Amino acid sequence: PFRATIIDVSKESVTVQVTGKSDKVDALIELLRPYGVKELARTGLTAFKRGNQPQPAEVKSYSLLN
Repeated sequence: PFRATIIDVSKESVTVQVTGKSDKVDALIELLRPYGVKELARTGLTAFKRGNQPQPAEVKSYSLLN
């Protein structure tokens, strides 16, 4: 009913993404609060770090526009 997606799972945390109207987001936050919310971001397009994976030394980016 909340249109939520689990986007990452580790031994220490679960990252949930929810989209929709403000009242639905508020309801899910209140439902999850007893489990312990460590961090909360309410914004538009967002990027999340996944688990405790090491970052590569070099990141290459490519343009799909050309």
